[in-house]
Amino acid sequence: MSDSPKENQNKKESIEETIKEMKEYPNNEIIQEKFISILINIALNSENQIEIRNLKGIEPIIKAMNNFPNNQFIQEKGCRALGNIVIDKENQIEIRNLKGIKPIINAMNNFPNNQFIQEKGCRALGNIVSNKENRIEIRNLKGIEPIINAMNNFPNNQFIQEKGCRALGNIVIDKENQIEIRNLKGIEPIINAINNFPNNQNIQLGGCWALGNIADDKENQIEIRNLKGIEPIINAMNNFPNNQDIQLGGCWALGNIADDNKENKIEIRNLKGIEPIIKAMNNFPNNQGIQEKGCEALLNIVIDNENKIEIRNLKGIEPIIKVMNNFPNNQDIQLNGCEALGNIAFYNNENKIEIRNLKGIEPIINAMNNFPNNQDIQLNGCWALGNIVGNKENQIEIRILKGIEPIINAMNNFPNNQDIHKYGLNQIEIKRLNGIELIKKVMNDFPNNQDIQKYGKLVLEEFEKNEFYY
Repeated sequence: MSDSPKENQNKKESIEETIKEMKEYPNNEIIQEKFISILINIALNSENQIEIRNLKGIEPIIKAMNNFPNNQFIQEKGCRALGNIVIDKENQIEIRNLKGIKPIINAMNNFPNNQFIQEKGCRALGNIVSNKENRIEIRNLKGIEPIINAMNNFPNNQFIQEKGCRALGNIVIDKENQIEIRNLKGIEPIINAINNFPNNQNIQLGGCWALGNIADDKENQIEIRNLKGIEPIINAMNNFPNNQDIQLGGCWALGNIADDNKENKIEIRNLKGIEPIIKAMNNFPNNQGIQEKGCEALLNIVIDNENKIEIRNLKGIEPIIKVMNNFPNNQDIQLNGCEALGNIAFYNNENKIEIRNLKGIEPIINAMNNFPNNQDIQLNGCWALGNIVGNKENQIEIRILKGIEPIINAMNNFPNNQDIHKYGLNQIEIKRLNGIELIKKVMNDFPNNQDIQKYGKLVLEEFEKNEFYY
């Protein structure tokens, strides 16, 4: 039930009076302590957060922290108040404009042994960094290091570990911060937190997301492996199979860690990390985030040939096909699904057969037909069909499902994309769809592309032999 107009007016007057007192007596420590404490509780309410901003109430908190840098009570309560206020998105901008990030960082640096200041500082910075400009500001103000220091100095404080993981995970959304956190040795305390508190779901969630974001940097992928950081992600997924957020974060993290890193793909397989991804997809078929990131994780992991076999043995092909069928309008899922099935089928005849048996060819064709202007889907659709086509039964299946035409359409619609033409030429039965002239044109357009010349010549020779679809 919402407050009555009279109650709302009383609240506004209370906030206004509190802010007025702080502004009138900026040099009185007792008054500043008292009214910052009042604002902490007031700012727990979203409407009050807006009201505090409208009444110019953020600035006196910042001034109090700047005016009394040695007063630990004011520093702690100031961090706590600002941490509540910046839950509101516009307040995150306001605090940056008022130079309010620096006093939080100063408080953490000046009182490294005060657990309460470290707790509230980590929380405040974690709430502030959903804004890109604030993330840049924190890096420029050297604000990443005190978060790392807090996690290292208080390894048994679960609140600090949770808020530290969350803060670092948000900060490293930006590329420069991913590098900065590695240079500051900030990856290890995240891994330590996940290992030290395996039953704390918030730490497991924050740690998985943090490592997933950090792993967007190639050198960080190596660092995470060297620090034994892959196993705790897998453990988190296995320990909390019903926590959808952890499953999503785990899929995201493992997918990023495996991306274009052969050693990490092998490590994930050796640590039995493929199975929890497949389980997550099977357990939460209606969670688009899990399905999207699960597909992405499998397509990144599957490049390794033994991983292709492992995914087939773990019945991991079927959930990819299911998600493509269940979310036909989600372009990211369709893209990831096409690429994953293409990778799984690449140079693996058993997987080509398995994809056909599981009715996995049709959703690839559907994706290409449904998104003709999405160049990435067209490319990966050609890639997938080109890899799947390696036996006669699959060739017939593709023809029956009218899968040649979307390949020709892709080649016609994207005449300058050499990869689409290269993968498209892996396909066959183009002759009766007027594809011969297209093949010759592509070969003429890209005379220096050895793959296009090789595949084009091969297809034309096969036509001459008349060996297609007998």
